[in-house]
Amino acid sequence: MCKVSGGKGDRGTFIQYLQRVACGLDWNIYNWLGLQTVLPSDLCTSFASFGFPFNSCNKRRKGMKMIWHVVVWISWRARNAYIFENKASSVHDLVEEIKHISLKWFLAKGSASGCSEYEWVKYPFECLLR
Repeated sequence: MCKVSGGKGDRGTFIQYLQRVACGLDWNIYNWLGLQTVLPSDLCTSFASFGFPFNSCNKRRKGMKMIWHVVVWISWRARNAYIFENKASSVHDLVEEIKHISLKWFLAKGSASGCSEYEWVKYPFECLLR
């Protein structure tokens, strides 16, 4: 379970923002993928467990790892925008960006013949099998 700790001053606000975004992203991404799980407590556990339900299916496991990398990359960009540009992004906007960028990365691999953005958003696992 994600916990947002209290803090004082700008540092506390910054930490609260990062925790809120991280928890929101995790929950929304798992929800988008239709997965039910206990949210991991750290980044290493997150990576190890993200593709776990699909260990028997190489395409889905690789696709899940790709989505995980996009989540981390978008989270890092949101963190930098908050720190250096004082720009706070909503969880909804970040999730939509993750869906869009992960589809672009997936299509760039040339492995998804005919997977539209609608299909990717509604049925990502079916796209991963193409």
